[in-house]
Amino acid sequence: MTIEYFGLILGFFAFLFLVQPLLASGKKNSWEITSPLVIDGDTIFSDGRKIRLHGIDAPEMDQAGGPAAKALLDHMLSGEKITVVQTGEDQYGRLVARLHTHEGDICRIMVARGYAVASFHDDYKSTQKRAERQRSGLWNTGGIIDPAIHRRKTQRDRGARA
Repeated sequence: MTIEYFGLILGFFAFLFLVQPLLASGKKNSWEITSPLVIDGDTIFSDGRKIRLHGIDAPEMDQAGGPAAKALLDHMLSGEKITVVQTGEDQYGRLVARLHTHEGDICRIMVARGYAVASFHDDYKSTQKRAERQRSGLWNTGGIIDPAIHRRKTQRDRGARA
């Protein structure tokens, strides 16, 4: 084996060693969907996957504003080409993602229109403050009871009845 041939083989394996992590990290984290099933104001179902919207918490379906939040999300996604950008996974194994349509970042729009609160991240805190000041959506009806507080209270009440 000549030195040139050995150098080529060594160079090839060095190239593979350096490129392999880049190929592995190229895991697809965005894709397009249409017509997802809207479960509530911050969760959809598409292609066999439950997807939780990034950085927001909408009122629960048994909570004031829950059906309105679901209806708004359903209206914004209906018939649209939606880009899903995965940002992680939650403690229940659901994908967490931002949704984008021709209108923009759907998560931000839900908060801006007053049908969800900024939660889990600070990404939409300033948007929420603006929605509160402008009395947008549910902020016009006296505000949104934090969905996390509502869930804890509901769980406590169910436990007390058992």
